[in-house]
Amino acid sequence: MSNSLAAVHPELIAEWSEKIDILKEHLCKQRGIKLIKLPMNGNSNRTYAGGLYFSRTINNAFLN
Repeated sequence: MSNSLAAVHPELIAEWSEKIDILKEHLCKQRGIKLIKLPMNGNSNRTYAGGLYFSRTINNAFLN
């Protein structure tokens, strides 16, 4: 039997995940850090040519 809070209350995992994302966005904005979110799904049709999509996304984020 696991004593982890996630094992006892699995319904809270989605809530924690959302709060962590909000905290990350707040801290990045407060510190002037540009937050870039990239999909990490290897099955995405955007992951062609060895990550070319990712490199273009990052490049465009810093140009804007």
